[in-house]
Amino acid sequence: MRDNYTIGINFLHSDTSACIFKNNELIAGSEEERFTRSKHTSLFPENSIKFCLNEANIKLSEVNNI
Repeated sequence: MRDNYTIGINFLHSDTSACIFKNNELIAGSEEERFTRSKHTSLFPENSIKFCLNEANIKLSEVNNI
């Protein structure tokens, strides 16, 4: 059976973040301010998404749901 990956994104207000689940189990999550060093950032969490994909050791094309 193929693994099911889901990325969750918190966006459109301060403290943006992303997380990733593999078969409904949390693998990783991170706030964007960890990478930008800007408290309460409202930037799109691009770095957080990259971090989550790296922790899951997958590419964006392998994600089933966002």
